[in-house]
Amino acid sequence: QHVHYRQARARHSHGAQVRLGVQLVGWLEGLFHGIQATMFAQQLSMRQQAEQRQLQSGQAPTAQPGDRPGTYL
Repeated sequence: QHVHYRQARARHSHGAQVRLGVQLVGWLEGLFHGIQATMFAQQLSMRQQAEQRQLQSGQAPTAQPGDRPGTYL
């Protein structure tokens, strides 16, 4: 009976560790997505501010490498 208790406890412990690991991975994925979104928003904001400064100084905004039309293939 004592052996069955230890086996059941070991299975429960392993399941708890797996759940904790899955939760940690999910939390880290959310953190990285949040960081990426923040960086993208900052880049967009900086680009818009630079374009506004160029327009205010009377210059035409410069084209960004990703702004040109074309096809990938």
